[in-house]
Amino acid sequence: MSDKADASSLPGPPFRVGERVAFFPAVIGPTSDWLQFEDAVIDRIDSNAESFQFHFVTEPEPWPRHSQGLENIVRLSTAYRAWRSAWEAALARTGDEKAADRETEELRLNVLAEHPIHGIDVQRFRRRALAVKGVRPVTWGDSIRVLAHAPSRFRPGSYASVVGVVTTGEREQKVLSEPRGTRMLTVEFDDGSSIEIPERLVELMPDTDGGLRQTQPFGQR
Repeated sequence: MSDKADASSLPGPPFRVGERVAFFPAVIGPTSDWLQFEDAVIDRIDSNAESFQFHFVTEPEPWPRHSQGLENIVRLSTAYRAWRSAWEAALARTGDEKAADRETEELRLNVLAEHPIHGIDVQRFRRRALAVKGVRPVTWGDSIRVLAHAPSRFRPGSYASVVGVVTTGEREQKVLSEPRGTRMLTVEFDDGSSIEIPERLVELMPDTDGGLRQTQPFGQR
């Protein structure tokens, strides 16, 4: 990932009245709570450009609905459609909404990078993420992803949490068949299973909130 902002990932212009938008899980989930809502049309934006009134596209005329925060919507861009298609495919394949979220997190950030409010935060988050990798070793409590080239017994591409760390000595060297001094991680997957894996075969997954505002779907208020 380049530290230089690509033109396609720069924050977009402010939202406009009459624009068609989609509700989106900027921070708070579950994702399905947001995707249950159909596309909407912006009817009014407040003077501080923080909230908006809207009607759903299937409604023949504007309906008096409560205002919502502009941080809860995104444009129907190519990035949005790519994320939604991938998320729905991942959910259909795994049956696990959290797994679908993890698989499509980078695509979700692509959507937020275009957002007039969240865009700058996402760019800052990505720069922080680049700084994290390689700066410090993986440790207890970190979220990791097993690298794609790892042997199949390590479940390449899977996400897990680090629940233990050990540096191999003579005893561990014999048990784990790894050179002495290798940092071995005990990681736990979502299904509750755990394995020991060399640190060189994982990548650190930093926190993904990026400092974004935390709000809930309007149906839950």
